[in-house]
Amino acid sequence: MIPKLRLMLESEGYKRYLLLLEILFELSKSKDYELLNNEIMPYTIISKNKTRLENIFTYVEHNYDKEIHIEDVAKLANLTLPAFCNFFKKSDADYLYRICKPIPN
Repeated sequence: MIPKLRLMLESEGYKRYLLLLEILFELSKSKDYELLNNEIMPYTIISKNKTRLENIFTYVEHNYDKEIHIEDVAKLANLTLPAFCNFFKKSDADYLYRICKPIPN
């Protein structure tokens, strides 16, 4: 596996892509692995959170040149501000707090 990774780094264009696919295919057949997270989440929770995150990131991507308020993003996710903060803390809080500014009272 290591020699193929090194060869991939030295390759360019489609050869690099083909080597990556070859490596991924070999990894998919491997029985020698260790789970990094043994927690099981129901599919509906994963799907719901994935949709929320996709909506948030799409909104940010389309509005990066404007001032983005965390309250607006929370509404987009159909969450109250406290619920949104808890949700995003579990996802990628640093990213969102870097791009959002709270609305002053």
